[in-house]
Amino acid sequence: MVETSKQTLLFNLIREAATLPEAREFLAQNGLPRSASTWNTFFQERVVPALEGGNLKLSDLHQFLRETEEHGRQHVFLYKCSPTTANDLVTTKHLTEALKTIGKEGLLESPAILELPESPELVDARIDSRESKDFLVLKIAETRITRKEAETSSENGRVTKIYDEVKTRATNIVRLSQNGLLELRIASHSTNDAYKAAHDHTLSIISDIINFDSFNEVSLSAIKNRITLADEGELDDILIESKSSIRNGQGNCLTAATGNPTATLKSDKNIKGAIDSFSTDDSYCEHSNFWFIERDGESTPNSPINVVISGHPNEFRLGRKVTMENYEYTLATIWKLNTKVSK
Repeated sequence: MVETSKQTLLFNLIREAATLPEAREFLAQNGLPRSASTWNTFFQERVVPALEGGNLKLSDLHQFLRETEEHGRQHVFLYKCSPTTANDLVTTKHLTEALKTIGKEGLLESPAILELPESPELVDARIDSRESKDFLVLKIAETRITRKEAETSSENGRVTKIYDEVKTRATNIVRLSQNGLLELRIASHSTNDAYKAAHDHTLSIISDIINFDSFNEVSLSAIKNRITLADEGELDDILIESKSSIRNGQGNCLTAATGNPTATLKSDKNIKGAIDSFSTDDSYCEHSNFWFIERDGESTPNSPINVVISGHPNEFRLGRKVTMENYEYTLATIWKLNTKVSK
C-alpha cells in the first residue's frame, strides 16, 4: 500500500526540483507512457497507477529527486584526502556505524522527506556506485527565506513597501569518492556572504561521518591559468572563455570580457595580445568564466555548461541547473585540466 502522506510530500519536492520534460523522460526510462502535459497528469494519471500496480516504487521517485535536485545552481568546493582514508570512509559499514551514532540509522532504508525543515538537517546518506567506483553521498536540506515585494504605497511624501517572505527548500551535497576527491556542493544563495556560513554549517552537520582533519583544499589555480593562457586552438574543441581577470605581481589587474557571453576571448586578437603581453611569470588568473561546449559525436555535454572559477582557491560555480551526466562531465573535465600539464 502506498504511503499517501509521504507520496504527496515527495510529489511536491519533485515538482519544485524537476521540469516536465525531465518528468516525461523519467516515465519513458521506467517503461511507462510518457505523455504528461501537466504535473497533475504526471502524478495522478501516470505515477500513482504505476505505484499501485507495482510498476514503480517509491525508491524510483527518490532516485529521480536525487538526480534533479543535486546537480547545478551550486558553488562547489573541492577537497582531497588519501585514497586509503577515503576507502575507510566509503563503506556501508562505516556509514551504518556513523548514522547509528547520531540517531539517523533510518536513512539507511530511505531518505527523509522534508519539505521545509526548521533547521538544516541530514536527509539522505548512501553509498552510490558509478563507473566501477563507490561514493559516499550525504544530503542536507534547509529552508531558505527570500523576500518578494507584494505592495507599495505612498502617503505624505513617504513610500512604504511591504514584502512577503517566500520559503523554499535548498539542498547541500557532500560526495566523497574512493579516490579521495570530495565535493562540497552548496546551493546558490542570493548573497556571497551566506556561503561561508552554509559551508561551515554543512561540515559541522556531517562531522560524525566525515572528519575533515584529513582533507586539504584542491587549488584550481592551474585550470584558471591554463584556460586563460592557452594558445589558440589548444582547448577550442571543448570550451570557450568569455571573461577573465589576471593579476600581476604588482597587484595590477587586467579584465577582459566578450560582448557576447557565448563568444570566446581568443577570437579577438587584440584582447588575446593584451592578455599575452600582460601575463608574466608572476601573474595569475583569479577569475575565469567559460562554457563547456557540445562536441561532435559525443553525448556529453548535451548543452553548453557555464562554469565560473573564482572566489576561494578550491571553488567553482555552476549558475544553472544541469543534468547528472553533464555535472559528471564538468567535474571530470575540470579535474583533468587542473592536473594535466599543458604542453
